[in-house]
Amino acid sequence: MSQADLAKAADVDARQIRRYEAGEQQPLFTVAVAIATALRIPLTELAGLSAEHAAGPDRVLPRPPRNRVHPARRLQRRAADNRR
Repeated sequence: MSQADLAKAADVDARQIRRYEAGEQQPLFTVAVAIATALRIPLTELAGLSAEHAAGPDRVLPRPPRNRVHPARRLQRRAADNRR
């Protein structure tokens, strides 16, 4: 699916989709839901979470390793580095 097609399906401006993919910005939750729906993938997959995180509230999950950086934080750092 092209960025233009995704933008149309998620009702988002195509420039905004480019910003999300470049890591310059992060979508609001409602926009992320619309993008995941348009792509027909679970929101957890869009967020970069493993199947274990999507297991549900009744399952106790182990803590992630301390050296692991959350994908959203990684995008924020990359965007900040690009601004320098």
